[in-house]
Amino acid sequence: MMPLSNTSQTEISNALLNQASLTIQNSQFKTKLSLKKERRIALLGLNGAGKSTFIRNLIGESNNLNFDLQYQTNESKLTKQSKQANLSIKANKLISLKPNEQQFKKIMGYQADTMLPMAHLSVFEYLNLCAGFKEVSINEYNKNIKQVVSDWYLESIMKQPLKTLSKGNMQKVAIAQVFINNPKFLFFDEPCQSLDPIEQERFNKNITELTGFSLCLFSTHNVNHALTVADDILIIHQSKIAYFYQRKSSIDYLLFSFENEEILSKVLASSLIEYKFLGSGLYKIKNSHLIDEFIKKNQEKFEFCLHEKEALMPLFRLLASNEWQPSDRQMDNIENDLI
Repeated sequence: MMPLSNTSQTEISNALLNQASLTIQNSQFKTKLSLKKERRIALLGLNGAGKSTFIRNLIGESNNLNFDLQYQTNESKLTKQSKQANLSIKANKLISLKPNEQQFKKIMGYQADTMLPMAHLSVFEYLNLCAGFKEVSINEYNKNIKQVVSDWYLESIMKQPLKTLSKGNMQKVAIAQVFINNPKFLFFDEPCQSLDPIEQERFNKNITELTGFSLCLFSTHNVNHALTVADDILIIHQSKIAYFYQRKSSIDYLLFSFENEEILSKVLASSLIEYKFLGSGLYKIKNSHLIDEFIKKNQEKFEFCLHEKEALMPLFRLLASNEWQPSDRQMDNIENDLI
């Protein structure tokens, strides 16, 4: 069974988002990134890379990264609420939201890396409390809680105090509460870290089959998990965007040279191959009929030259070993490629 925001999407009174996006800007790191509607984005990073910090900045819980964030939507529910607040916004006008605004909080769901210290509450009491915090309407209240309980298989633990739950069941409760308010922007911080393989499959299936959402963003340190679930992947390093992988447009190659960077630069410059230098020995090469011959002739000059998807794992290892460090030039390439 699918999560609340999927199975109930055609039944709920809230209109679907017709247009939505998230734009991240940071002048210090020269980064500007636009994430469009209905994309599953993985924040992939090593332990301690700053993934949690990145997410907390995205939802407005912190602003120590100095992000200039803008969420956009033209959802009719927001229009109605804005009229009640004496704001003149037409039905189909694009609405811009900041993460600290109450209007954004009402259509956002967030699973933190740790649960709130409410150990004395039962699972039922906790979910009801979350529904209250999220200002779920009386008409939707019971239906929404029943839906998430069913979707995430919580029936057998509803009466148990949170303090008695296993780490896996606690994680399921933390994930389930995200969906109580039918969120359009979903944020998960290491959602599968305490789940057993069966529950991980359930999470992957549910997230993969999401419909009618705006943006689903989750963090992970598992490359295969990111590739299995996400449409796009942001590799995070030191709380910065180190690399951006877009699955739909992934037709290029990544090449890395540690000792022969200067030689390879000359070879590429004299060839007919289109490429970009991403700094610290990393190149992005446009796929062409010349690539196979180039690899064959120059394979002794580089550590790897692989299709972008296949190159994510060795790129991740380079970050772990500090052999590759993203530079400001790489940040510039992100801006130029995505806007």
